[in-house]
Order: sequence, then structure tokens, then C-alpha cells
Amino acid sequence: LISIKEFGRIRRPFLGIRYLILNKKIKEKFNLPVEEGVLAVNEGAPGDFAVIPESPADKAGIREFDIITHCNKEQISEKRTLEDIMCDHEIGDEITLTVLRDGALLEKTIVLKEFQRV
Repeated sequence: LISIKEFGRIRRPFLGIRYLILNKKIKEKFNLPVEEGVLAVNEGAPGDFAVIPESPADKAGIREFDIITHCNKEQISEKRTLEDIMCDHEIGDEITLTVLRDGALLEKTIVLKEFQRV
């Protein structure tokens, strides 16, 4: 908790994606091509976004309905979620996400920023 001493608050890295963690049941329900990873999707509230505008994910080109399968080549799953993986990183770290979009695998590089309450 060095950030509390140095900055007076807990600082954490921010991607800017709202997502659903995939599993076999969700894969079947939504007819998705994979059962591990996360699906970028909004929560359905008015004005809600799957990818928050101007966030690191938005600037890297992540889109709603992208399936993120890996972070730095590590498989994202229910056992090791994207949030778990993010806990291993700090503000300013550069990460690479493997994204499945329309049947194609893409690599997106993102520099993590500090989470800021709006």
C-alpha cells in the first residue's frame, strides 16, 4: 500500500472495459466461438458503455462485443480473470490483449492509466 503513503489514496490501473466473464454456459447461450475470456459488453443501463470513451481500451481500439482471450499471452478464464491479471500490473505498464473480433485474432497494446472517479 505504498500508494496510500505516497499519494494519499489507493491507486489502481484502469483499462476502461465492462465485460462478462465467459464460460461454457454463456458460450452456448450467446452462441460464442470460445468459452474462455471476457466479452466486452455494456450493462444495459441508459448511457452505459462496454468500452468507456477516452479510456486506455478505447484508445487502443477495443470495441463492444470484442472477446478478449489473453492478456500478455496468459489465458483469461473464470479461474484467472482479467481482474486477477490486472492486479499483477501497475499504472503505466504496457499490456497486450489478444482480441477475437469477427473470427480474426488481433493484438491490442494498452498503456494502463490510473482509475479516476468521474
